[in-house]
Amino acid sequence: MLAAWLIREGLTAEEALRRLRTIEPGFVQSQEQEDLLHALEENLLIRAC
Repeated sequence: MLAAWLIREGLTAEEALRRLRTIEPGFVQSQEQEDLLHALEENLLIRAC
């Protein structure tokens, strides 16, 4: 949830994941979760155009 908020605030999915994993390496554990965050980033970029 926090990663999604960070992406909504302007970070890329990779930046959000990197920041969260410096705090707790176990954040976002599955590939499905990562895929969702990348899809959210893409969706937000499309809406911004």
